[in-house]
Amino acid sequence: LVLLYMIFYYGLIPGLIADIALFANVFFLMGILASFSAVLTLPGIAGIVLTLGMAVDANVLIYERVREEMAAGKNMRKAIGDGFGNAISAIVDANLTTLITGIILAIFGTGPIKGFAVTLIIGIVTSFVTAVFITRLLLDMYARRENAKTLQFTTNFTKKWFRNLNINFIETRKIGYIISGTLIVIALCGLIFQGLNYGVDFSGGRNYVVRFDQSVETEDVRELLEDAFDGAGVKVISIGTDNQVRISTKYRIQETGDQVDREIITVLYENLKPMLADGWTLEQFENESILSSQKVGPSIADDIKTSAVWAILFAMLAIFLYIFIRFRDFAFSVGTLVALAHDVLIIMGIYALVWPIMPFSLEIDQAFIAAILTIIGYSVNDTVVIFDRVRENVGLYPKRDKKSIINESLNVTLSRTFSTSMSTGVTVLAIFCFGGETIRGFIFAMLLGVILGTYSTLYVAVPVAYDVMNRKRKKAVEA
Repeated sequence: LVLLYMIFYYGLIPGLIADIALFANVFFLMGILASFSAVLTLPGIAGIVLTLGMAVDANVLIYERVREEMAAGKNMRKAIGDGFGNAISAIVDANLTTLITGIILAIFGTGPIKGFAVTLIIGIVTSFVTAVFITRLLLDMYARRENAKTLQFTTNFTKKWFRNLNINFIETRKIGYIISGTLIVIALCGLIFQGLNYGVDFSGGRNYVVRFDQSVETEDVRELLEDAFDGAGVKVISIGTDNQVRISTKYRIQETGDQVDREIITVLYENLKPMLADGWTLEQFENESILSSQKVGPSIADDIKTSAVWAILFAMLAIFLYIFIRFRDFAFSVGTLVALAHDVLIIMGIYALVWPIMPFSLEIDQAFIAAILTIIGYSVNDTVVIFDRVRENVGLYPKRDKKSIINESLNVTLSRTFSTSMSTGVTVLAIFCFGGETIRGFIFAMLLGVILGTYSTLYVAVPVAYDVMNRKRKKAVEA
């Protein structure tokens, strides 16, 4: 879908060039992972597919700038050179901010999440290389051909999309504030009155992945185990296929030792007998039916929860400092931080509100934290591109007022915002539909993040930055 979209939006030859760069990106990524003897897990595959979606962003940034240069009257070869030159700073900023969150994920994450982080980091590097060098090389080769047909970087169907827009984002920012404020209040109500569904990582307990000989319904398994653990409760979700389930319980989590583990396995065996093969013994159940088990004590769960909170705060602080150093304006950093906090809070609120009614698990665990950090990287990726254009326009038109410059920057980058959000959203939706039950909750958070990240860039980050600039200017005038 992403490959077809690039051809549909930018035309056959530009689309094919971008698609070749994307294929090369995946080729390099898989090769580097193979050289590390990396184990390819479902989160790792999610990282590869997400990388494919985000890699489009660099090509979109380049094509949009080349199209602008051609609209200014430059010939194709000159427009390609200047377009790359003008796009490079936004590409570097967007990739570095996502790289920061990837590194923090790799430091704080464990197991499959660390694999996701490593895949994401490698993907960011290969995306940059393939977009900046391979796309440039292929475009230059085409442009240098004799009698090369001038590329328009658009099609007859899309050539008028997002052209000559004049949406007054700053004037209508208070409507955005009201919508965001309402969503935040709803989110807070969900967090206060419903609460989050903590997984074993954060609450402590035991997980067992059990395989049956035939397909089973998770609700049937849950009913068999409902009263098995003296009111401690039990959660059952399907894992990948219809004959595997994950059973979680907080029964006697304060106690450790082989005797307690053996008792729980015995309870599972006795209650699940109706679903097991005839004559299946306890030893067979323990050694063959139970594929894996995990035990997390309360103190370890508290440590994991604390490190997760620090990971999110550290990621936001690192991005705040990077934006401040890169753009030399406190207003940009504040706008970015407010938008990130906005996205994280609303997603957590949605999880609190809907986890009891969703047909898949929405547990708050390390995978969810990985999703939140990825969302932070994606959201700031979108924001930094617009801030980069604002900075460029301020340098070009130093005497124009900030409101008109910011509105113009938002309008001219809207085509890029749409294309990047569409391509990333399509890839995340594909993982959500076809990626399996184990990562569906994780991907659900990222799907929300793509939507909220795009919205918060346009109606939270940039308007807040404008208000901070405006307040600073008024204080300077009064002084």
